Formats: sequence, C-alpha cells, structure tokens
Amino acid sequence: MSATELNSIEKAIVQVLLAQGIIEEMKLQAIMASVAEELIPGNRINFNDTKEMFKRINTNLRPLALEVRSVVQKNQDSDGFTFYHGIANIDEDNVAIEFGCKYSSAEVQYISSVFEHILVKSIASSSELYDLRPSKWERSVANDILLSLEEEKYLSRKNDNSYFQIGIRAQLELRILLEDILNKVHEDEEDAVRTAISKLPQIIQY
Repeated sequence: MSATELNSIEKAIVQVLLAQGIIEEMKLQAIMASVAEELIPGNRINFNDTKEMFKRINTNLRPLALEVRSVVQKNQDSDGFTFYHGIANIDEDNVAIEFGCKYSSAEVQYISSVFEHILVKSIASSSELYDLRPSKWERSVANDILLSLEEEKYLSRKNDNSYFQIGIRAQLELRILLEDILNKVHEDEEDAVRTAISKLPQIIQY
C-alpha cells in the first residue's frame, strides 16, 4: 500500500500514540471519539475501521522506521483479553540505541538481568530484583530503576502489587530483546524456546 495523506483524525491519533507510548484500546477509542467530535461536530468514529486506519498510518510511518502495533494481553482476573496499541521502532539498532540512551551500560545490564529473571519465573518480587544489582550499588539505585521502568510501562505490577512482571510497553518495543533473552536461557533447546516465546502476548502488525 502506497502512502496517502492522513486526515486530521489520523494525524491526531499518531500524536496520541507517540505521547502515550502505549495505550489501552478502550482509552484510545474514547480519545478518538473526542477528537472526531472536536474536529467535526456530530462526527462519529466507526471503530470497526481501526485496523484500516492503522494500515494507512503505517504507510506513512514505515519510511521513518516506525509502525503502529498492537499487543493482546491476557487479563489477570478473567479469561478475557485486552488490546493495547502503540508506535514501535522497527529498526533493531535504533531500538537498542534509544533504550541505551536512557540508561548507563551498567544499568542496561541490570535491566537485562531483571527481564531475564522475570521471563524465567513469570513474576518476581522486589527483593529478588534488588538482589540482581551489582554489589557496589545501594539498594535505592536498583529501586529507582525499577520504579522508572514501571512508570514507563516496561514493568508492571501484579494485582496485589507485591510482584513485578514484564510490562506491556516492553512487549511492544523490546520484543526482540525478550526473545533473545529466552533464546539465551534455553540455549540449544529449540522446543523450550518455542514454548517460552508462545507464552508471550501476541503482537499484531498492520
């Protein structure tokens, strides 16, 4: 599909996705409806056309190595699923550079250890994750990093807030890193790698 000029609503949605990082579908729909009403009073959004809208947006974003993707996350307290939408960098090198710019090399190494520990166990307590920090670090340094990752949605809490799990933004933006970690954990065990990756939330591309 060749790139076409985005309409005012689609341009506004791109700005929302860039600002939010990742957003739950119902919240995005509410914003879309509000934007449509503001731009064209009385206008109503057909949410069944969201997939086609994302496709049109992606034809404009891909030359910038970006695209809208969706994550399908199983709900913690029911058998249902929740859809999340965000804009992901599709250039692996750019992803590494962008993430690395936020943290020092030692912090990136610690974060990788955190992700690996959680991927192996599904969830992990704060104490477990503190113990992964370099010996010269104070506990507060690790705590600040975990809180930063939680605030940016790279980590999230289970319902009781006692345990961390991989956040929805990490699933969207750092999926390749997560899969690389699983390949390292299950080295030379192809079936185990496939099983572990299959348990990650589904990523939808448009």
